[in-house]
Amino acid sequence: YEFNIAKGLYAGPQLEYRGESLYKVISDGMLESGDVPGSNGFNIMGAGAALLYDTRDNIFQPRSGQFHQLRFLHCASLAGDSYGFQRIHADLRQYIPVYKQHMLVMQLWYQANFGLTPFQQLSLLGGSDVMRGFFEGRYRDLQGLAVQSEYRMPIHRKLGMVWFASAG
Repeated sequence: YEFNIAKGLYAGPQLEYRGESLYKVISDGMLESGDVPGSNGFNIMGAGAALLYDTRDNIFQPRSGQFHQLRFLHCASLAGDSYGFQRIHADLRQYIPVYKQHMLVMQLWYQANFGLTPFQQLSLLGGSDVMRGFFEGRYRDLQGLAVQSEYRMPIHRKLGMVWFASAG
């Protein structure tokens, strides 16, 4: 839950529970040995806080404004495993009108995990939000950083084109 504490500024608590298990692993794969944290499943409970600054003119198709989100989560194991980790997440976006219906969007995304983190909870690059063009989870590590930019432009009526580039 996030509460509006000032114009465009929201803050609130975070609570997360995760229980995951693997029903099948590849023979002679990295997970079969059980040495990879999370390869035998896990149960964790996390608590933290979130801070959001949002001045976008539209949450679905923004044309101007900013979206900045910071989150902190502390997770502890529930099943006697030794998993205990903290996560810091930052998503900073700027929407800049350029010319008529043309616009530039810039994003800085960062996520870091500290402590013994199950592999399912690592920072993931790829997917529809961060480093699109790569499958989500193609790259995963304790820390992830991505810088992205896109240029949106109309072609005809509701048809448009987006040029994008990212590095992570």
